[in-house]
Amino acid sequence: MATPTSMKLVTKPTAEPVTLEEAKSQCKVTFTDDDVELDRLIIAARAQVENITRQRIVRQKWRLYFRNFSDIMEVAPAYVREVDTIQYIDGDGATQTAATSLYDVDVSGQRVIRAYSQVWPAVRYQENAVWIDVWVGMYDETASPVSNLADIEEPIKQAVLMIVQAMYDGLDEHGADYLMAPYKMYRLG
Repeated sequence: MATPTSMKLVTKPTAEPVTLEEAKSQCKVTFTDDDVELDRLIIAARAQVENITRQRIVRQKWRLYFRNFSDIMEVAPAYVREVDTIQYIDGDGATQTAATSLYDVDVSGQRVIRAYSQVWPAVRYQENAVWIDVWVGMYDETASPVSNLADIEEPIKQAVLMIVQAMYDGLDEHGADYLMAPYKMYRLG
């Protein structure tokens, strides 16, 4: 099984898991002087929750790089909801898009599998010759339209709020660890 050699954010989240109003309520702030600071703290708190749980909370697109194709390519560490495209550098150095008939997506197993009786195309011998764009986050990919926030579970939202409050007040946020523990992704094997 091939694992990504690196990954990068392609499409940033368009919303945060909690609103400014929710953060102000959590912090007991009734004025607007600290709104910009609280907006920054929400982003930082979301990033901290994502780093601790090894999951992405709100919908965002990541690019996972591989050296070459493999029969099974792991698309973790972030919980993948959708595979957008698979691209590669061919022998002539041109970027190509792999046909969807070449592979199956196993979202529950967090992997892309070469489809039965299919052959991956030849790739140029270089680092990051293959990349997979994936959508990650806590959302229902079958919903139409997709909601960035409707499926984020309340303990995760509360953890973000607790971290915002702790950072705003200059305190320790370890209580949020208890709320995030059930969502932490562990690598098996």
